Amino acid sequence: MLIRRKVAVKVIVTEDFKRELTGRLRQAVENVDLSQKQLESQGRSYLSELESKDPGQAEGFRRKLDRQQRRQQEIKAKLAEQLSTAENLEIGSEYHQGTLEGIVEIRPGDMLQEKIHGAEIVIKDGCVVEIRND
Repeated sequence: MLIRRKVAVKVIVTEDFKRELTGRLRQAVENVDLSQKQLESQGRSYLSELESKDPGQAEGFRRKLDRQQRRQQEIKAKLAEQLSTAENLEIGSEYHQGTLEGIVEIRPGDMLQEKIHGAEIVIKDGCVVEIRND
């Protein structure tokens, strides 16, 4: 019988990987900054217009705008934390990049937990270098 299982993808940290990862995270932080500025500018402009037309509706919009701004701040804080972690990665260490779904065959007598847990693919410079708990 074939069943699905989660497979961890780990990357051996190299200078190139570290540079690429930190670059992507810095770009993501910049994108959030830009999005925050646009939200602030457009939101305040619309809020001003709305306050003169319908103060009740303006208050609801203000709360919604504040929620969006807090959400953007949370995203930015999470990205900043990830960036800090990436900057401190040691060359040669393993970094958990994500999880994939794989299929494993089980037969009578197999230890189920061993079959479905602990599977890992290790990558270095884009190339699979090891498969653990195949």
